[in-house]
Amino acid sequence: MSPISEDELRARLRSVQPATARPGFAEQVVHQGRFRRRRQQWVAGIAAAAAVAVIGGGAFVISDQLGRETALPATPTPTPTQPEITPTVTSTKSPTATPTATPSPTNTPSTSTTRASSTPSPSYTPPRSVTLKPVTLLHQGNAQWVKSTFEGGLCVGEAAVIPEPQGYEELRVIWDTHIAGANRSEGIVIFPSAGDAVAYMDSVRAAALSCPDESSGQTKTLVQPLSGPWASGLAVAQSNRDLNYEEPKFLATGVDLFVRVGRAVTFANFSTRSELKDTIDPYLIDRSRPAIEHVVPQLCRYTKAGC
Repeated sequence: MSPISEDELRARLRSVQPATARPGFAEQVVHQGRFRRRRQQWVAGIAAAAAVAVIGGGAFVISDQLGRETALPATPTPTPTQPEITPTVTSTKSPTATPTATPSPTNTPSTSTTRASSTPSPSYTPPRSVTLKPVTLLHQGNAQWVKSTFEGGLCVGEAAVIPEPQGYEELRVIWDTHIAGANRSEGIVIFPSAGDAVAYMDSVRAAALSCPDESSGQTKTLVQPLSGPWASGLAVAQSNRDLNYEEPKFLATGVDLFVRVGRAVTFANFSTRSELKDTIDPYLIDRSRPAIEHVVPQLCRYTKAGC
């Protein structure tokens, strides 16, 4: 077949009569155009709504709807009248791991974990043993108070004396050398047990009660309990008759205080020219009481409860 020239083709086309269009063809073309444009608008609206849902609800919703293995970022079909919206989908789900027989690391004890649990906290302070200072007497270190030996007179004019402690662990006595018209002393004795201390207190009481009473006309002795924060306390006063008076007067009175705390006994004495009547003068007791009250709080170390 030989090619036709352009001029010949033009001449043939001029001679062809246009065909008559079938009825309703124009309306059909217009309807199809409108339907296609409306469908494109629907698709664009659905794509925009889907993008908003992805941004507000998270990517996992789209992933579940499309399937874990086929979930891809959704790209709506661009249309001439709507801007292209390409939402960014970031998956927050990790891939499903295939279970294996390997135990979880969190269930396996490690050497470092065990060592850390046995290590003390940095703020932990190990308990320290408390070292108590030696018991001090009230006037200890005072220049006018000197070391002395234990002595105590009872039954003036008689041979009876306050029993000297025996079998003790420690005995200390100090004596005031510079007090006019009076004598003062204080001390402490530590026994091996509380029973020994109790026995000593009983011996002091028995010795004081054995002295002759004032009916003899020469001496007078009084024994009274001494109350306070201690296990037991005793006040012993003794005096002799002053012969310068026709009627009996017992002057030159000495008062000894004895207090037991656990297996320790502390004592103090004050003697001056004072009349001994039917009871011990509280003034004489008060002159020795500070020495007792100074030592007593320190004696908790000699009790079962301790300090």
